Amino acid sequence: MTDPKLATLLSYTARGWALLPLYRGKKNPLTSNGVKDASTNPVAISSWHQKWPSANWGCAAGKISGLIGVDVDLYKVEGAASWDALRTDHPEPL
Repeated sequence: MTDPKLATLLSYTARGWALLPLYRGKKNPLTSNGVKDASTNPVAISSWHQKWPSANWGCAAGKISGLIGVDVDLYKVEGAASWDALRTDHPEPL
């Protein structure tokens, strides 16, 4: 039987996104070298998933994955306004 969570993780690595396991409900990596351990290696991802099946997962932003992350606190008035301004200045591509 295929594990749907693992299948999803491996689909992300197939896109070139480097992943790492995180403590449940937190943004802290479970691995000893933190974000430096982020990997696209299916064997590493499978091993971590087996070791920490209830882990949250993060994606390393930057060159390693070719992604840019934006962390906006929408529950704060200034956070919501900042997000609106960013979206106005940089609309999503169609």
